[in-house]
This record gives sequence, structure tokens and C-alpha cells, in this order.
Amino acid sequence: EDAWLQRSQILLRLGDIAECRKALAKIADNSRLSGDALVMKSRLLIREAQELKNSEANADDPAREEMVGAKYLQAIETLRLAQDRDRFQRQVSRHATYLIAMCYLGMEDYRAAEDQFRRTQKDYFDRPEAFAAMLHEADILRRQGDDERAVDAYQAALNSAGEPANYSNPWISLDDFHRRILAAFNYYLVQNHFDKSFRL
Repeated sequence: EDAWLQRSQILLRLGDIAECRKALAKIADNSRLSGDALVMKSRLLIREAQELKNSEANADDPAREEMVGAKYLQAIETLRLAQDRDRFQRQVSRHATYLIAMCYLGMEDYRAAEDQFRRTQKDYFDRPEAFAAMLHEADILRRQGDDERAVDAYQAALNSAGEPANYSNPWISLDDFHRRILAAFNYYLVQNHFDKSFRL
């Protein structure tokens, strides 16, 4: 079953949703990897929600927004089930906590997303999910106009990232990290908040 889980992860990276789902079906509900499989199933739902949300087809159809929300809610339910099965607080719970926040973010429920990102940082402060959560929280705070806290969060992310040569995070690539810091820098520059720009 380890091979099926690994295969599903590779297939998801390749974007082969159908084959990924088939691989996950090989993992039994009572398997020691059932929690990991549920996390992967939730990631499939998140991918489907994102693709549906970004699709130009039926862009004006109100039903599409409901379908997107339903997929995110199903993903959250699946992730909570994965947490329940993770009795020893392994990486399943860590991944699930972060991905629940990503679901709320996708649903544009920014308050719930911010709360969940903070929970991720508190519970897993020294893990990759905490760093990713920190950066997402900074983006949310900037979007909400809470500039002081946003810049503090960006600074914390920059300090946590370390040197580019040593950067490693499975959730946010180095290029994406640089792009988002630059976006924040330019945002404050355009707003004439030079003091905030130069803190980044």
C-alpha cells in the first residue's frame, strides 16, 4: 500500500486525477495509511474545486459557485476524518490542519482561513506547514488592510525562509515565495507606504 500512496502522490503532481483516484482506491479503510489516503483524497477535491473556480466555462452560472463550495466543504470533512484517524499526531494531522485553512481560503472565508493558518503555526511552529501558513496569513492581512500585522508576518516569513540556497518547502516554491514578497513590496510602494516596503 505504500507504493499505491506514493503512486497517487506522483499522479497528483502530474495532474492525472482519474489515475490518482484509482491508486487511492487500492488502500483499504482499515489500513495504517488510511489517514494519508484521506489527505490525498481531499487534495483531489481541492484541485477539482480550484479548476472549477478558475474555469472560464459557465463563469456566470450561480450553480458553479455552489459546486465549488461543496467540493471545499467535502474536502474539509475528509480532512477532519483524517485527523480523527491520526491517533499519534503524525504528519497526517499536520497536513490536514494546513489544508483545511487552504479550503477556507479557496472559499474566500478569510476570517476562518486566518484562524486556521494561525492554528497551523501554533501547533506546528517548526514544520513546513507553519511557514506556508505564515505567508498566507500575511497575504490575508494585507488584503484586509491590516498593514502593520501583514508586514510583521512577511518579515517573520523572510526570517524563517533563510538563505535561498537552503530553502525547502513542499507547499510553496522558492519562486512563488519571491513573487509574493515582491508583490507585497510593490503594493506598499504604490500606496506610498515606503516604510513598509523597505521592511520587506
